[in-house]
Amino acid sequence: MRHNHDFACRVEEFAPCAPTSALSRAPDEGVCAIVIPFFLRNSGSFREKNIRFLLEHYSRLSPHVLLVEQLPSLSGIDLESVACSEHSAHHLGLPVDSNLVNKCALVNAGAQHAFRKWNARYVWQIDADIFLSPVPVFQNLSILNSVAVPVIKPYIHFARLPPGQTLALHEASANEVDSYDPPSPNDLTIGIESLVGPGSMIFSRHAFESTGGMDENYSGWGWEDIDFAERLS
Repeated sequence: MRHNHDFACRVEEFAPCAPTSALSRAPDEGVCAIVIPFFLRNSGSFREKNIRFLLEHYSRLSPHVLLVEQLPSLSGIDLESVACSEHSAHHLGLPVDSNLVNKCALVNAGAQHAFRKWNARYVWQIDADIFLSPVPVFQNLSILNSVAVPVIKPYIHFARLPPGQTLALHEASANEVDSYDPPSPNDLTIGIESLVGPGSMIFSRHAFESTGGMDENYSGWGWEDIDFAERLS
């Protein structure tokens, strides 16, 4: 699920932490926080349905899901409505004096919150208009234990679902979503995107602190995440 949006951008410094040096065979025990930047111009929109779906699904799988919402926003999202039996999503509002989506500022604020408040080791940033399964991501976090691999793009190819299929997922039960089989890349009725990261990346605390985070000089949408990955490389 993906739609175009505009970005603009800000950054705070972090004290560097000690790097890890060896590639582990298993994921690090540190917390992996999911950070979703979000700005809504129209209440009741398709984008709002997307964010409610994402919060409900991700909060069932992780206790560290953070919605970073640009204010003022029209979403009026009540996080209690997406609370699960034991876990719920967390909310952070960031006032921004702009009509553009300040994605870099939102991601940086979310990462800082996760690192300071939750002592997170990793941040998985996911745009508010795509849906990715956390299971394979969590299973492969060990590659980030190496400083030589400071950031990963978990999915290079993804399917752009038409609105009908997206809405059907919104209404599906938790079990139906967990067992959902995405369309095959051979199905010519859907568009397969080949990009360097479709609005999602995972970075370590060391990587974020070493670079100061995403470059908030970007305005408009696109390339800000690729720039971050390139600077890290």
